[in-house]
Amino acid sequence: MMSVRTIAVKNIAHRKFQSTVFVFFIFISTIALFLSLFCMENMRAGISETNRQLSADILIVPSSYDENAKGVLFEGKSCTILFDENPIDTIRGTDGVAQVSSQLFMETLSLSCCSSGDIEVIAINPDTDFSVQSWLAPEDRNSLSKHEVIIGSDIGMKKGDTIMLYGDEYHIARVLP
Repeated sequence: MMSVRTIAVKNIAHRKFQSTVFVFFIFISTIALFLSLFCMENMRAGISETNRQLSADILIVPSSYDENAKGVLFEGKSCTILFDENPIDTIRGTDGVAQVSSQLFMETLSLSCCSSGDIEVIAINPDTDFSVQSWLAPEDRNSLSKHEVIIGSDIGMKKGDTIMLYGDEYHIARVLP
């Protein structure tokens, strides 16, 4: 009497083409499954990172800057945005607000050194900032010294270069990804 293993080996030996095709399809299916799981995990991680990078759920600007703020935030147009009074404490005390950070948008400067031509200067408070610093490595956060700046990747300069802003020279400490 033949065992199940012997019958399987004889069947595979007799039907070499069918067995080869079957093994090939199992191999392709395994690779496809692995690649799809890998892609799904990377997409999940990418979406999670994007949500973390976007940071702010609500941006608050003075009502007098309504159109200018839309231009800065959605079209990259220049505008200086200032509040007459600091609303941080009021906002922080609102139910449902987990984090508050202020930023100062200053008029765009023309720089002949940069590929983009104009840049927007945004001042942040490193003690409360969670939007810009989320782009930095943990060891780079809160470590800027006087006359150091962080620049965006599209400025066309690199870490270690110097940049002239409002008549003062600044050392580029980091470049955002």
